[in-house]
Amino acid sequence: MKIKAIGRNLLIRTNFDLIDAVQEKTVIALPKETTDKLMGGCQIHTILSMGASAFDDAAISEQEMDWVGRQVVTSRYPGHAIDYDPLASDAAVAAVRMISCDEVHAILDEDGADV
Repeated sequence: MKIKAIGRNLLIRTNFDLIDAVQEKTVIALPKETTDKLMGGCQIHTILSMGASAFDDAAISEQEMDWVGRQVVTSRYPGHAIDYDPLASDAAVAAVRMISCDEVHAILDEDGADV
């Protein structure tokens, strides 16, 4: 089975190993209003698919980015888990999620701030 995001949604895979690596090496600095929304945690995901109208209200430079394959930061447990295998473990179910593009707070990027 293949899944494709539509509308303003993104299909993402949680990068559990990358979360641990980032926490060991750095601190992710975000604006206060974002950290308030995060409520004590964040997760890092890779975008697998995105709907045609995702990020349509963002700056032109962000709209023109190739988002598929990018690593993004969200609050903990965004969107809805995709449970496509009834025998899957809890970790496998949590790994693939459908989220709204509004749930993306930051991207991991070489041009970003060194924090």
